[in-house]
Amino acid sequence: MSVSTSSTLSLAGAAILLPPDQQRHPLLSLAGRELARYLYQLTGESCTLVEAVPSGGTVVVLQSEGSDVPAQPGSPLEQQFAINVQQRQVRITGASPLGTLYGVYALLEALGIGFYLGGDTLPSPRGKAEIASDFSIAGAPAFQVRGVNLHGNFLIGASGWGREDWRYFFDQMSRMRCNMMMLHMYDGEAGAGYCYEGEWKGHGRMHSSMNPAFGIVPHRTGEFAFGTAAYFDQEVYGSSPVETAEDVTDELLGYNRNLAEAIRYGRQRGVYSAIGFEAPSWSDPTDAAVRKEFAERVRQFVRRYPDLAYFALWQCEGAGIMGADIPDSTSARELLERHRATLAYLGGDRRMFACLHTAEFALMAYRVLQEEAPQMKLAVVGWGGDRWMRFEDYPRGLDALLPKDVVFTAHGNIDPTTTDSIGEGWGTLPPDRQRWGQVWVENDDEETWVRQPGVERLGVHLPDAVRKGCQGILTLQWRARDIEEEVAYLARFGWDSRFTPDAFYRDAARRMFGNSVQEAMGQVLGDLQRLGRRWTGINNEWACRSPFIWNGRVPHWAFEVDREAVALI
Repeated sequence: MSVSTSSTLSLAGAAILLPPDQQRHPLLSLAGRELARYLYQLTGESCTLVEAVPSGGTVVVLQSEGSDVPAQPGSPLEQQFAINVQQRQVRITGASPLGTLYGVYALLEALGIGFYLGGDTLPSPRGKAEIASDFSIAGAPAFQVRGVNLHGNFLIGASGWGREDWRYFFDQMSRMRCNMMMLHMYDGEAGAGYCYEGEWKGHGRMHSSMNPAFGIVPHRTGEFAFGTAAYFDQEVYGSSPVETAEDVTDELLGYNRNLAEAIRYGRQRGVYSAIGFEAPSWSDPTDAAVRKEFAERVRQFVRRYPDLAYFALWQCEGAGIMGADIPDSTSARELLERHRATLAYLGGDRRMFACLHTAEFALMAYRVLQEEAPQMKLAVVGWGGDRWMRFEDYPRGLDALLPKDVVFTAHGNIDPTTTDSIGEGWGTLPPDRQRWGQVWVENDDEETWVRQPGVERLGVHLPDAVRKGCQGILTLQWRARDIEEEVAYLARFGWDSRFTPDAFYRDAARRMFGNSVQEAMGQVLGDLQRLGRRWTGINNEWACRSPFIWNGRVPHWAFEVDREAVALI
């Protein structure tokens, strides 16, 4: 990205030139509205949207070389944009309509606005929104995919979001020039349910303050302590179907409608979604009845959420390190023998079959997508990186078993401070296999109500993702506001792989506190980040208190033997 400066041009009251309405992609219309709205906030002067060049005054021309956007995140070339000033015209040209929208947000950032998940920062006082008369930027992302992996299994996460929360989230993601939202659903969560042979299965009630997870005591908001009840406008905290639903079925259908609407809204702002659930745990992927039910579940899911860009299939949680029980069936044993040579590098039979278990269900899902939703792609998702639950031992085998257009990604190492690598498994894949690295910026084991500084670790892991050929990068989190610095840093690095944490702190300080204290406050933000979780002064509090196998070992012989051996060590 390059910028040059000389005399200035004010954008206050500028006319915004768009293509004629009948030739205009909706994202170009959005780009025009967003530019007009923010220029008004910056200057106090209204801008007009026009279809012909006015006789005088400053004009911002929005144009696109492409007429549409792809069904999945396009290549960096398809997302690129250019901004150039010629006399009193500012031209923002995108390689696609989404590229033009990105160009608008890049211009607004150059004018001093900061975009974060929690909201925007604007320079004060209002000014003329001036740029250099020879201003120019050429932008293209360093990663094809940039975004977040959300979770809804705690009330601090997306399970409590209503329609307006989702819209705000997608608006901010778009403004940060991120383009991916991933969402995991456990069996037992509302969105994971399906109806099979007349029975609803795989679902639970929606999380709320009266139906919390992991042993939290139910409370009405009016019973909350220390005056916090005043922050809530309903007696039950949760997304809207919780209070309006007449029964469980109505609650589930309401949740599904809200999420489907949210996914569609995100697509309208250039943010794609990858959502799904886990492969059936400890099951026989060669069993005809299991296969039939799983295919029907996937079929219902993609019909329910037709605007998904990806159906995401998770490996069973813990299977990466524990392996999978080998079913007592001839067909399962034949499957293992057929692929033994390919998967021998994994060691014991249990881990080889865990790879086959994931691959077989992925192939089933792949076939359903081809029949039901050919516009969707498949993403296979694992748990625990290469030091914890060890999914990243598996991509090499999965690469040999699955079609080349299947995306691989995995929850990274639960404590990213233990390694400087985004995950060694990603570096073993051929260039034509798309892989998205993930950094666990919010640990659900502890301190889930305070800041968990993670920008410093992102500053190590994101460059490593570039080196390992990752085409995508995600943060893994539950909350949005409390880790907004981490997501903002990923968003900026996603467009400029030279962007360092120190540069981010200075930039954030300037946008949040002003030019006069940029250096001092940038140093403070950096020092707090480098102190890590210790600066919060909060002792650890574990949200997951049940026995759980987190940690990986090499060699991991016990996990290849049986669960009694695991308990022994």
